[in-house]
Amino acid sequence: MAFLCQGEGDFAENDFFAKHMEECQFCQIQVDKCWEFLDKTRALKKMESQILAGPSTSSKGRDLSSGAIAKLVLLAKTRGGEIGHIPVSPVDGALGRLGPYDLLALIGQGGMGMVFECVDSRNQQKLALKTIRPERLPNKEFKTRFLREVELVRFIQHASIVPVLDSGEENGIPYFVMPLLQGQSTDELIRKEAPLALDRVLRLGAQAADALEAAHKSGIIHRDIKPSNLWVEKST
Repeated sequence: MAFLCQGEGDFAENDFFAKHMEECQFCQIQVDKCWEFLDKTRALKKMESQILAGPSTSSKGRDLSSGAIAKLVLLAKTRGGEIGHIPVSPVDGALGRLGPYDLLALIGQGGMGMVFECVDSRNQQKLALKTIRPERLPNKEFKTRFLREVELVRFIQHASIVPVLDSGEENGIPYFVMPLLQGQSTDELIRKEAPLALDRVLRLGAQAADALEAAHKSGIIHRDIKPSNLWVEKST
């Protein structure tokens, strides 16, 4: 897994592996762990090189602060590795830009995709943007499926399905935009509050089943239903 995550294998060209990854939850979890490990390794190596270069000071002459180190780690995790393929944003502190959306923070990721908190440069509205991981981009079949399903979801009107507000492609990178939700995943809810009351379990389960039925009627199969992919809003 680590070998493939580092881009040293033909991950994007291996259709058998790609299809397996879309269906196997165990392998998806292992890929997530690999990415987390590699992200930390890249960040630490970058920070180490800066420290070994000697004492650093800001333009005002102060020593390198914990805030500056935090920014250094963030830079190592993003521009230097994980999202180095995404166009640079002109906005100070942003991780990159896709279309009119400036990426502010990485808020979720898996073996297939990445979700960012973003801001629409046209009206300053904060939203969520999802795109494909860089090592998946060469797989034309995956990109086609990604864009096709985005277009299908745009036509589903359902209270329990997050709506697609916009979509596009820039520099060969497809993306779509959703509302920035407030709340937590069902996985987090269970960890914090288990055991849940029976009536709450039934209510959440019924909402998820109703949403899946609406998706199936539109010809969409989720392929990855699990607690971490079911979002519970604060009011639920």
